[in-house]
Amino acid sequence: MIANCTVIAGYTTYPHVDMYDAGQRAGNILINSLKGRVNPTMACAKRPMLPHTLRMGTDDAPMGNLVARAKTIEGKEALAVTVFGGFPLADFYDAGLSVVAVTDGNQKLAEDICENLAQEAWQRRNEFVYTAGPLNESVASAGKLTEGPILLIDHADNCASGGTQDTMAVVAEVLRQGLNDVAVGAIRDPEAVQKMVLAGVGSRLTLQLGGKMDMPSIGRKGEPLEVTGIVKVISDGEFVVQGPMYTGVKMSMGKTAVLDTGSLQFVVIENNHEPFSTIPGCIENIFIRTGQPSLKFVTTSLRALLIVFPIATKKRRENLSFLLKNLPNKNRLILDSYFIPVHQRPLVVHFYVSSRKDCSDSECCKALT
Repeated sequence: MIANCTVIAGYTTYPHVDMYDAGQRAGNILINSLKGRVNPTMACAKRPMLPHTLRMGTDDAPMGNLVARAKTIEGKEALAVTVFGGFPLADFYDAGLSVVAVTDGNQKLAEDICENLAQEAWQRRNEFVYTAGPLNESVASAGKLTEGPILLIDHADNCASGGTQDTMAVVAEVLRQGLNDVAVGAIRDPEAVQKMVLAGVGSRLTLQLGGKMDMPSIGRKGEPLEVTGIVKVISDGEFVVQGPMYTGVKMSMGKTAVLDTGSLQFVVIENNHEPFSTIPGCIENIFIRTGQPSLKFVTTSLRALLIVFPIATKKRRENLSFLLKNLPNKNRLILDSYFIPVHQRPLVVHFYVSSRKDCSDSECCKALT
């Protein structure tokens, strides 16, 4: 890419809420290059590490520190500097952390910037390791929290990362522990959607929900969850993104329906789709239409933060909690349950699920320490 591009300037946020800014940054450099005002010169540096996805949030250390340093350098010495966390679950050689710098005709400076930032990341590699704890304890911790919204994020079931978007293990544990006021979405299950559409709004029915797709590469069979509830909403699932990611883009989840069991509301969709929009889009819009927005969300992407922030009160924003779940191997479903109090910022509880059969992100990174 370096050899074939005039300029590379990536996102500086995760979730990626600076798409417009990143495009403008790269575009300005390109236009100035075409006008002969600058001579973009690029370098790239990598280190043999696979940072865990849930350690890449730019509001927290260590990634936040690296991005802040890159921005400072960009403002003084370079046209653009980007720290790429990389996608650790990608099954190819170039996965992992890298740094790209663009200078005005100074190749040595670009190389030095990249090497210094990459080396800092390498020195802090232990901070990119994610540690997990038991699922039952983690869900119990969620049940004890009194301030919401709370996100339970099945990160490795994220369809944008190759997930099936229909695993039900965390939902089953939530039901087993009797948590209430829980919204689950979105689960891709075209068969269940069709049954709800045929039954109609107001109908009561029992479904074998989710678990329709097997994962033979990791030796797992799909495990549907039997649920009984009332069909609350039927929608065409189309929406225009109102949030900071893909703003103004029209998207479709396919036919969409909401099943209310009393304690849980399930958003069930035909097409794989991530939740990353605010009112009037995507999951939030579906829940708002039911008249019962929930305080707890079980979903598949950290981008769901872009949904809950707008509907949280100021006090709840300051105390926002989210949970991310972890499945390091095919035999062990575990979650992390640690709290990171940050002054005037959300109290954070992270959980993560990985469906890789060979290793978890954390194990890959540990092997290099």
